[in-house]
Formats: sequence, C-alpha cells, structure tokens
Amino acid sequence: GTGDLISVTDSDDFAFAGDYTVEFWSYFVGTPPNNAHCWGQGGNAASNYAFFCRSEGGGTYIFGTSNGSTQRIINPGIDLSDAWHHIAMVKSGTSQKLYIDGTQRGSVLTHSEPVQNVSAPWEFGGNSIQSSYIEAYFDEIRFSNTARYTANFTPSTTAFTTDANTKLLIHSDTTDDGVTFTDSSSNTHAITAVGDAKHSAAKTKFGSSSILFDGTGD
Repeated sequence: GTGDLISVTDSDDFAFAGDYTVEFWSYFVGTPPNNAHCWGQGGNAASNYAFFCRSEGGGTYIFGTSNGSTQRIINPGIDLSDAWHHIAMVKSGTSQKLYIDGTQRGSVLTHSEPVQNVSAPWEFGGNSIQSSYIEAYFDEIRFSNTARYTANFTPSTTAFTTDANTKLLIHSDTTDDGVTFTDSSSNTHAITAVGDAKHSAAKTKFGSSSILFDGTGD
C-alpha cells in the first residue's frame, strides 16, 4: 500500500505570516518508532516544510515550524499514546507555544518570523514525501489565522464551529468506513483520502466517528 493519510490541497490560506492556531484532537495508537511522521505540510528539512509533527519514540513527539532556513521546534516531553489529547500550535505576536490538553508544554519560542509558504499539501496521518506513516485517530481539525489561545485553557467539549478566522475545519461525524472528507469552513478546501484513511466508529471524540489512519496502506 501507499500509506494512509488525508491530503488537503495547498492554499495561500495556510501561509501564516502572523498569528495562527493549528489544532485538533488526536489518539495516537501505541508508540510509533522514532522519526515516524504524523502530520504537516512539506518535507523534512528547514528549506521544504512549513509545519511538521514527528515521533521521538516512547510515545513522545516534537512539533515544528520553519521559515525556510530556521526550524522552530517544541518538545512537550510527555507520553501522548493511547488516549485522546487536544493539541494546539499557536503563534501570538512574537510568542510561539504548544498546548496539550489546554496546558502550555515545552519551551515558549520568541521570534517574529512567518511560517514559510511551501507548495505542498497539508497531510494528516503521515508524510508522503518521507513515506512515513502512523496509526492514529484524529478529530476536529481546525486552522485559524488568529491566536485562539494565549494562556492555559479548558479545551472545548463540543465540536468546533466555523467563523471568520477559520481557514480549515474537518469534522468526522459521519458514516462508519466513509471516505469522503469535507472542509466545513467557508473556504471549502479539497480533501483527498489516500490508502485506507477513513471515518471510523471504533474510537470517537465528538459525534459518531473519528478519522482513522491504520498506518499500513491499502
């Protein structure tokens, strides 16, 4: 198989020059091997990616952005395996933060750099350039061009709704084993399921399903 992921067509909506929030709920199954890719946009070097998340082994992950030459990486240093977690990468002014379940984790990075605009799709479930994939469930994927969180917070207990700052919103409250994915923001970005990526009722956070990537391909 070719690996499981959903691919969101590249758009200038994802070229964040200022504030942003990239957030979602995830359930990482087990402990992926070191360097397994989870989601992001672009490749594996500062010159060719905008965002990335990669396993560090033992259930831990690193979360990074790049301006084209400098990588900004945050390591929360906690085990995220086998449980639902809300994850939010946030840039507010010159502060770049990572929140896990509403608590700021890892270093606070201080800089005024934009995230570079790369010509590549956003991918969840792995990285097709690196041929690297994980087994995981995702739900309520939302990108915003504003900093939705600037201090510790309580994650939403209901599904997100779209507003003027929402650039991408993917729910998974649909038919079990379905393979149609929809952007519920006003931007209606095209989303493609690759491999065995599908909606699954096996684990749910909100509604009747979540997005399953089994990590093994079709």
